[in-house]
Amino acid sequence: MQTKGHVWKEVLSLAVKEYKTSNMDVSVSQGVKAILHDYSGNMDGLCDSIITVIVENRMSNKFLMQTGAK
Repeated sequence: MQTKGHVWKEVLSLAVKEYKTSNMDVSVSQGVKAILHDYSGNMDGLCDSIITVIVENRMSNKFLMQTGAK
């Protein structure tokens, strides 16, 4: 269990570093603004749009691969 915990700490550390050095915050902010601008009261559409922004900006798989996913 400690090994998995160590991997997740490493993944989180890499994600924070990448987030700080990338323009991901700008991408996420622009995505959220677009979602809210286009929101027409359709909750399913809103949820789909939020999931799309999350998927387009995720990094967890990238970092798991870099750490070797022990």
